[in-house]
Amino acid sequence: MSTSFQVYYFPIQGRAEPIRLLLALAGADWDNKFPTDWPSEKAGTPMGQLPVLIEKSADGSDTVIPQSHTIMRYVARKFGFDGSNDRERTSLDAIYESFVDLIAHVNKHIVEPVRSKAPKDQADQLRATFFSDVLPRFVALQEKHLSRNGNNGHFVGGRVSYVDVIAYFYYARINFEQADALNERNAPAWTKLYRAIDQNGRVQAYLKSPKRPGVYPPGMGR
Repeated sequence: MSTSFQVYYFPIQGRAEPIRLLLALAGADWDNKFPTDWPSEKAGTPMGQLPVLIEKSADGSDTVIPQSHTIMRYVARKFGFDGSNDRERTSLDAIYESFVDLIAHVNKHIVEPVRSKAPKDQADQLRATFFSDVLPRFVALQEKHLSRNGNNGHFVGGRVSYVDVIAYFYYARINFEQADALNERNAPAWTKLYRAIDQNGRVQAYLKSPKRPGVYPPGMGR
């Protein structure tokens, strides 16, 4: 039996989707594992949180890895998406942390108001702040990083990295919330990266597969 993986997370995209995309891009043998009774399963996870990656080895042993960012870096190292030397790996790590900041803003300004059913005027104001203030500043920063790397469709070096994958996901995620919020005019280098990954056959196969869950649970969302 060869090594395989289970992505243990809720049946939504959320924090697990970049992991799924990275595994798909790697051509890994993987599947989803959805909780059936999360309150009773929670204590059995390493941190009491999801996602968790379960790696099933050929010898029958399991490696259980918690925390979404730890999982991303682990999968990147395992499949060669983490840079070719220490300088590249350090640069990728720093840029990835900026995406961690973006994730916090997406959760604060977009996801949490929907999840908590905040009053519409409050939710609309938070969304407006994200798209008019937070996002333009973030885009300017990432366009600078991509330009410094030669605008070749990658953040660091000349091949796909785990940072490129999370950038790909959040480009699509942001445009899901507001169509054309990111485009060739206001984020040309990021758009180039997005299109390059979107054309990958393994990525497209995953996007069209039943493995891919929705952005929000049924009945939730705008």
